[in-house]
Amino acid sequence: MSTSLAGGNAGDSGVFYSIAARIQPPGAPYNIHWHVHRGEEERTALNYLDQPGAPVVLWGPDKFGKTWMSQFLTDMVYQADGGACRVVAINLDTFDYESRSDYNNFIRELAFQIVGSIGGPEDWVPTLWRSPGSVNQKLGRLMRENVLPLASTRVILALDRVDAVWGLPFKDDWFGMLRAWAQDPRLERLRLVLGISTTPRRLIDRPTQSPFNLTPPIVLGDFDREQVQHLAQLYGLEWAQADFDALMSLIGGHPYLVRHAMHRANLGGGLSARDLLADSSALFDDFLARYGRRLHNRPELLAALRRLRSESLAELDPDVSAPLESHGLAVEEKVGFYRLRYRLYERLRL
Repeated sequence: MSTSLAGGNAGDSGVFYSIAARIQPPGAPYNIHWHVHRGEEERTALNYLDQPGAPVVLWGPDKFGKTWMSQFLTDMVYQADGGACRVVAINLDTFDYESRSDYNNFIRELAFQIVGSIGGPEDWVPTLWRSPGSVNQKLGRLMRENVLPLASTRVILALDRVDAVWGLPFKDDWFGMLRAWAQDPRLERLRLVLGISTTPRRLIDRPTQSPFNLTPPIVLGDFDREQVQHLAQLYGLEWAQADFDALMSLIGGHPYLVRHAMHRANLGGGLSARDLLADSSALFDDFLARYGRRLHNRPELLAALRRLRSESLAELDPDVSAPLESHGLAVEEKVGFYRLRYRLYERLRL
């Protein structure tokens, strides 16, 4: 069944209405009606959130649905707690250069964002920062004395891009603080949801100071065929098995790229995947161009990708494989050996 995109005539308000306005584009904000469930991963995460000291570590490449999964989980907890919990959601990628310049600035910015997220008074942070103690102690007091009392059940601290500090001199202090929070009985009502794109083992320099080994990480990988078919139904597409074969042969079950293709197919009046992919020159060009620009700033990554394009399997140094995995460009086939994640990446201009 093709989804009609006919808009109709303008009404008295002068506003054109089209069903296209209800078709979610890729990269749009979380919407439960467009959420593709990952049953086992969701059940595991919700089980962790039912108990203190069990951080939910969501691990997956860029654009693989970590933010959506985090929002789904916090929505479920909010409903389970009858609205009595509080949710604090922060993306570390929003921290500016000055906030990452040293640990004091970083933690102070985090404190301001936590207070802003829950609508607390602006003077909480300046008041605490005038008190004695380390920045970790000050932020801990903020959580214990100001934030946790606002909820009668749980406080969910959902941190996206927790690994954004990777490579900065204070990363061990940051990771160590998160682990200490998870294990602090004074914070037993605090729950942590930590989104990372870097392979967890790369983040664990000091096993006793890492929050990433308290619970097994929840891996967010490709959508399977059933999930891709469900998404096609949401986009109003009646595709044959050959259409799914063609799409997944090129991009696997990449959550963002699958949505991108289906959104375009819907706007095209219900195009089949085979017709859509026949015009292969433009559909993914912008996506590939963005990755190409990133790669050209990293000659070592370019060299590694050239190897992966010429060899079916290549051994890569961890300093090279980690960012390629994080971007979803390479996947580990066996320990230390990698391949291109999708056939689409053969089109990257290297």
